[in-house]
Parts: sequence; structure tokens; C-alpha cells
Amino acid sequence: MTRELRIAVADDEPVVRDYFCRILPLLGHKVVAAAANGRELVDRCREERPDLVIAGVRMPDMDGDEA
Repeated sequence: MTRELRIAVADDEPVVRDYFCRILPLLGHKVVAAAANGRELVDRCREERPDLVIAGVRMPDMDGDEA
């Protein structure tokens, strides 16, 4: 049995964020933050302290790699 991961997701495409928010709980994990850009991702991660971050590479304001 694997433990539940607390995951933050970020992508500037709402359909991609929604996909992860729907599928990850079905795989036994909890989405603790969903962000539309890198700056929002950094802010939410400071609050939520996720175990894993899934981020788009090219996003406005700050990309996933920079975040």
C-alpha cells in the first residue's frame, strides 16, 4: 500500500489543472493546491507544503521550472 501524497498542480490551461484535480484523487492522492501560474504556485506551496508539485513548463508570470 502506498501513502497518500499531498500534491500541488499548476498549469495556465484550466483543462489541464482540472484533469489533475480529478484524476489524482482517484489514484489515492490529495490535491492541496491548484494554480494558474508560477507565482501563484509558489505562494500556495508556501501555505500547503505539498509532497509533490506537478507544473507546466511554460506559464505566464513565472514558468514551472523557475517556480
